[in-house]
Amino acid sequence: MARKYQVLLFGYYGFGNLGDELLLSSITDLLLINGMKKEQIAVLSSSPNQTENTYGIKSYNRHSIWEVITAIRNSKTLLLGGGGLFQDVSSKRSCLFYWLVVRLARFLGAKQWAVGQSIGPLRTEFCRFLAKDAFSLCTYRGVRDTRSLDILNNWGLKGVLTPDYAVTLKLDIEKNREMGNSLLLNVRKGYQSLSDKVIKAVSAYAKENVLDIIAVAFSSDDFELIQTYIEKRELTPKKVVIIKSMRDFETLVVEAKLAVGMRYHFLLLACLAKIPTCAAIYDPKVASLCDVWLIPNIDSEISFSEPAENSYIERQSVLVKELFKDALVKKMGII
Repeated sequence: MARKYQVLLFGYYGFGNLGDELLLSSITDLLLINGMKKEQIAVLSSSPNQTENTYGIKSYNRHSIWEVITAIRNSKTLLLGGGGLFQDVSSKRSCLFYWLVVRLARFLGAKQWAVGQSIGPLRTEFCRFLAKDAFSLCTYRGVRDTRSLDILNNWGLKGVLTPDYAVTLKLDIEKNREMGNSLLLNVRKGYQSLSDKVIKAVSAYAKENVLDIIAVAFSSDDFELIQTYIEKRELTPKKVVIIKSMRDFETLVVEAKLAVGMRYHFLLLACLAKIPTCAAIYDPKVASLCDVWLIPNIDSEISFSEPAENSYIERQSVLVKELFKDALVKKMGII
């Protein structure tokens, strides 16, 4: 059977979470840079029409089993494209869903591979089995943190360590911009005691240092959480901004002096924008990111990273590009 797509991208796409959309954008760009045509790429999305309009690639509804089957039957490979897909903190169902699609790809003859992955946390034996089985089927396994690589090794599986794929995206920011007087603040749902601590510490720090707070939401859940703190008068930001694209984040950089946040890609974008950053670590993948970019964890006294050097950012980007091309050519035989 002739297959029209070389790659079917599969991740947490189409849910309005900027971090996952950045991953989709970066991986799509890398495929195009390496000679693939848009007509050879497809994606499984929660919002297929929106994804198709945004990226110009054919999109299928991940909530429809028939569309998932159709997409897989028409693609040579299934790519688990970035993010922490296999984890059971929020729900065991997500592990089961991703495993089922990987197994379905195996049954329908699409070769499986993975890039930019974080594995875990996996608290149950059931989900550990699902994750191990899914990754064992992958011809190529790219992970973005040493803990995930250790997990693969403990399972007897080979993996490749790369930076997060979003490092390949270029922020359009003036090189000699002047620092603003605002502190960018991001919190996320699901970690109440930590977000309470962040709000209290940042509010006190901003007041003491005469800084404006700009609350930054990467999803509707972030926005709702921020609003609860505002309603309780625990947070009084200058404004609340929902970031839906790289351009939205770029417009904030001119106002930013510092950044404090929880979300992985909020912290990464702050580093790429050379904003001194402080993290509130809630899981291992964020801890690993902070180790790589030397971002301090929030404590009784807030401290910030040094702005990242251009040379370091470029090395991270080049490494991702080289390893991705190597996967396409040597492991997958796609180009």
